[in-house]
Amino acid sequence: MKKSYKNAHVVESDVYEGFDYVIIKRDLHSPLYDLYSLSYYCGYVRIPDGFEELMVPADMLDFTIFCHGGITYSGYMDDHPGYWLGFDCSHYGDTIDICHLEYVANECKNIIDQIMDLKKMYQEVWQ
Repeated sequence: MKKSYKNAHVVESDVYEGFDYVIIKRDLHSPLYDLYSLSYYCGYVRIPDGFEELMVPADMLDFTIFCHGGITYSGYMDDHPGYWLGFDCSHYGDTIDICHLEYVANECKNIIDQIMDLKKMYQEVWQ
């Protein structure tokens, strides 16, 4: 399944420790209120070659990789090659002020650090 960006746009795309990550801002405006916005960020990390064991449904990663709200997406995305893991900041109590761009970028980096630690642990166990 591919992820599309309806009412969304990329606000940051970067590389950390050799991993690509992308932050998307979803802009959902309520027709009931002129000033009410339900905008929020989502963070995605591309799984590079050599990490195929992480290419599983998102719910299988609940107790493996920890991030804001947990991994809520795993799969392919439009306009971005490769397999991606993602999370969103649209949970109860989340606001774009609390889960701001820098916060989401740090969560992406946190996911990458955890993936690197997992890979190291797997290599130590299986060698």
